[in-house]
Amino acid sequence: MSKLRINKYVQRYCGLSRRQADKLIKNGEVRIDDRLAKLGEIIDTKKQNVYVRGEKIVPSELCYEYIVLNKPTGYICSRRGDRTVFQLLPKKYAHLNYVGRLDVNTTGALLFTNNGDLTSRLLRSNIPRVYEIVLDCAIPDDAGAVLKNGPLLDGRKVNVGNIQIDGEYVMLELYEGRWREVRRIFQALGSKVNKLHRLSFGPVSIDNLELGKYRKLTPQEIHELENFANRSENT
Repeated sequence: MSKLRINKYVQRYCGLSRRQADKLIKNGEVRIDDRLAKLGEIIDTKKQNVYVRGEKIVPSELCYEYIVLNKPTGYICSRRGDRTVFQLLPKKYAHLNYVGRLDVNTTGALLFTNNGDLTSRLLRSNIPRVYEIVLDCAIPDDAGAVLKNGPLLDGRKVNVGNIQIDGEYVMLELYEGRWREVRRIFQALGSKVNKLHRLSFGPVSIDNLELGKYRKLTPQEIHELENFANRSENT
């Protein structure tokens, strides 16, 4: 397809988020041939050249990278601070962005990529996230029933998938990533989360990956992420 919206083009081939691409265009840092780009316009990628901060975008030059980290506790999802998730990765991955966040006390699967277009689509999608949870005590039967039926959070029903409850141990599948969602769900049910671990994000799981270690995604995992994002956009 040779026709593409300018912000989508910048986002896709510069490895940015949609918001970052829009900001560049609004700030006059994107040009189409010899003129400033306008937000929302369509370009012909076969006939027109796009420049960002004076540098011509050449789509074939961008190589997307994808890794998953088994995040330990005590590290924040930020580029600033004393203990950030980027300190667990080699410097060659400093340009990657994390896909969603895990709070400082949550462990488990955290994706990183420079594919801003895919990141935005995944975060808008209902990709499943599976969590392993240890509570301070077993939840009562009535609270378990509420959880299975989809509890209310911020006045909106939580979309819950598979769930397993064994005393204070819970395995929970959710389809969104609202702020501190899991902890707030159980707080509303009268329980406290003592341990929260994300086992998987969509098709990507950490399996036997040690805490604090990372690995590259397989081609199959990347393909499945793309397929999931595409399916979500078409529903």
